[in-house]
Amino acid sequence: MSVRIILVQQKRKFFMKTSLLAKIGSGFFIAWGALHILGGGMILAGLVESPASGFAAYQQSDAEFPALAGAILGYFSYLLICLSIAVIAIGVKFNWRNDKFGLALNTGIVVLVEIGLIVFLLLPGFVSVAEAGIGLALAVLAVVISGIACSREHN
Repeated sequence: MSVRIILVQQKRKFFMKTSLLAKIGSGFFIAWGALHILGGGMILAGLVESPASGFAAYQQSDAEFPALAGAILGYFSYLLICLSIAVIAIGVKFNWRNDKFGLALNTGIVVLVEIGLIVFLLLPGFVSVAEAGIGLALAVLAVVISGIACSREHN
């Protein structure tokens, strides 16, 4: 074999591994989106019954809640679902193809949502680390693996 053929084969293996990493990272973004659609949907389904039922997801349903609080919770659940749909669409359209723009978009969306989770729900103790951990782990895996794939291919 010539040196040129060996180099082409090595380059092909490198890009196949990078492409696989991009797809794995994309899968984690998609899983993150699906998890958050499920969570938002569960809250919205609870709100159909009453404002207090929507809060049951946070184990705070033993108190009285005004209708406005339930409406606000429903609105934020709706926004979470919309952001999750966007993360899935970007994951399928851009991250699957190892696109830097898609990585930046999804990283920005996921990090902003997870910061909100940490600041408003985790730190005050409304959700446990175990409850928040699945989404946080999916976010970290998606960003790190997609970032590694992107940096390998684009350098």
